[in-house]
Amino acid sequence: KIHYISLYDNNKITFLNIGKLKNLTFGHGQLLHKYSNSYNYPLMQRTGLQFHIDPPDRNSYSLDFFVSDISQILNGGGFYGIHGSYYISKFLPLTIGAGYLSDIDQYSELDVDLDAGSNIKAAEVDIEYTLFENRDYKINFISEYDGIFFAHELKYYHQGDGKERSREGTWGSMIGSELVLDSGHKFLFGAHYNASLYTPYYFSSTYDFEKIRTLNYDPNGNYSHYLNGEEYGNLFDFCETGNECEEGDILYLSKELYPLFLREDFVFPTLGASFQYEYNYYNKRGISMSGMYLMDNHPDSQNSYYLLDFEVFCLDFL
Repeated sequence: KIHYISLYDNNKITFLNIGKLKNLTFGHGQLLHKYSNSYNYPLMQRTGLQFHIDPPDRNSYSLDFFVSDISQILNGGGFYGIHGSYYISKFLPLTIGAGYLSDIDQYSELDVDLDAGSNIKAAEVDIEYTLFENRDYKINFISEYDGIFFAHELKYYHQGDGKERSREGTWGSMIGSELVLDSGHKFLFGAHYNASLYTPYYFSSTYDFEKIRTLNYDPNGNYSHYLNGEEYGNLFDFCETGNECEEGDILYLSKELYPLFLREDFVFPTLGASFQYEYNYYNKRGISMSGMYLMDNHPDSQNSYYLLDFEVFCLDFL
């Protein structure tokens, strides 16, 4: 096993990391958010790859590419992504970025014989425009639009109007502002509007841990089980028993399926707000925290959702 190798040029413009990967973020982090391939380390060790180019000239571009586990890619699975951004000019201080992500088969590490596979795909576009900048601080307008494309068509039910609906993908959007201080502090505030079945921070730091979860099949207690199983759909493909699940059998559900089939969450569009704060002292010590509040945008639903994240790091000791 390769624990970690880092290769870079003298100016650290280009680098290649092999082994443990951490804190990978595309754009403003609404889709790929602090992803790490090293959960449960060192009991589970993945050999990932990350390639980065970032020329020192600010009026330029950047490019990122990563693979979460080289061995999974060679065996027909694995998670990978690519992101590029371009800064137009100092006269039009606009940075435009775009990224693509794909998990070739979310079930590739699961030692269970299922009829289903799941090739989840996603794409994002992000922008950053500098509104004001001086020697002490910078204020940016930021925005990001994300699309997630399901491997299977999902059926769901709106209790408000009694209609059954289906989706083969979903999307989320964010607009906000960012304040960056020369002292190392960064603040971000965002407003969000998301389509039905959108899960915020889909590829998060715990993605490898939660991309497959188990749930008991309950067609009588959860209408989405009946709708995607007995009525029509392919829910039985996620049951180990084979052609047909019986009540109480175990379903192996990928991340986008689990909220719907657990409590029928995110069946309505959502709106809300988020904040992020980071402080980094020369990559030696720092703190980061973030939070998000979302609520269903429908008069017949009172559901709301909360996300919180907190991290402290220190790399040197006195």
